[in-house]
Amino acid sequence: MKTIAKLLLVALCAGLVFTSCKKEVDGFPKKEPKFSKLTPEEHKENLESSAITLINETEGLMDVKAAKAADNMMEISDGELKKEFSRNIFIQMLASVNNGNNGLHLDKALKNQKGEIQDNFDSIAGIYTWNASIEDFDYQASNDFVVRFPYSSASTSNDCEMTMTLQTVTVTSDVVGIDELPSNVTCTLEIQGKVEASYELTAKYDEKGLPTEFKSTLKIDSYKWQYSFGKSNSNISMDFLYAHGSKTLVNYGGKIGGNLNFDDVEAYMQSVEEMEEYEAGTLTEGGTYLQNVKMYFQVCDIKLVETANTKDLMKALDPIVVKSNNGEYGEGGEVDAVVPVLNSHVNLYLMYVEDFRKIADAEFFVDQVETSDWEMVYNQYTGEYDYMEVTKTEKQPSVQFIFKDGSKSSVDAYFEEGFDNLDKEMEDMMTQFENTFGSPTY
Repeated sequence: MKTIAKLLLVALCAGLVFTSCKKEVDGFPKKEPKFSKLTPEEHKENLESSAITLINETEGLMDVKAAKAADNMMEISDGELKKEFSRNIFIQMLASVNNGNNGLHLDKALKNQKGEIQDNFDSIAGIYTWNASIEDFDYQASNDFVVRFPYSSASTSNDCEMTMTLQTVTVTSDVVGIDELPSNVTCTLEIQGKVEASYELTAKYDEKGLPTEFKSTLKIDSYKWQYSFGKSNSNISMDFLYAHGSKTLVNYGGKIGGNLNFDDVEAYMQSVEEMEEYEAGTLTEGGTYLQNVKMYFQVCDIKLVETANTKDLMKALDPIVVKSNNGEYGEGGEVDAVVPVLNSHVNLYLMYVEDFRKIADAEFFVDQVETSDWEMVYNQYTGEYDYMEVTKTEKQPSVQFIFKDGSKSSVDAYFEEGFDNLDKEMEDMMTQFENTFGSPTY
């Protein structure tokens, strides 16, 4: 079954693969762009420039008021209240900025909200007002969660206010394991009369508790992180956006189309798990569920796009698995067979978003990769087996760019050299983060 897993990984995670412009729909170009007239080296300069733009734009996070206010709120809190603050989704995301963590993923925060979500929220709901004379918070009953506190140790008044509201819905616990999930969460942080940060989550779920619509948006100063997810029985879509003002810094996502009924897919996956030996037609059947995939990944002005006809791809891979299990391939023969199949059913290209011009096509090729492993090797001098590191050269599918002039370069080779300015910018930013917030802890 390992062979099946590897082929599925190659087929479904070929993912090298952007945000919106007038010639796009939901992140995907309406049609494939024409080639840019620039040379491969000029493209490399533009790629480096986009990466440096991302670094420079992100450096502004070190000066946002919201992160510093969240730090001070944690600093003055103590005991049980501090524990509740540390578990709060919004505070976690604000504080993570000071740790240089710009992912700000909600799922990790939700894992800390164990048990009954509404009950947990109600247990801490109230208005907490910092009282400097007793160095503790005064409490007043409320249905919301409100904290009034000083912006910094130099503040002479409670010039910050964080307000959080929560609405939940009841779901069945068969699949997700809990019977209550958030349907609407809002949170704002106001500093000296101005909203400096806000968060909103909206969600809808099916009868099993699986999300059908999910959107979360975090705004800190002029920065925005937005995650959206949609699911039906025929498609699943996902999009993540990180932006500064009107400038897209990172945007990635994708769509899956097919028969995605939960019960049908679960039954198929279970049958694969229970299969002792591969049965011909298994991948072909999988293609009836996972019929097509689109993915995109964008950094500033550069976007990588992938589309795949996974229904036909998995049908074409099926006989390769059968032959492999029957021992019909020599060493690396499966890779020789898989690569042309991938190129027939997967389309990859790199493009400029603003100019809507293609930088390069991308294709799979058979690469020779040196690997090392530890094996028991017979020692003819001692007559015993020694545990030794053995180096081998193996075939594996890799991706290479094909530029307008016909020249080719593997992705690894293309990015290996010529990005010295980017390396320096990255080092400077990390140094600045450490000087401002201290070294990150892991």
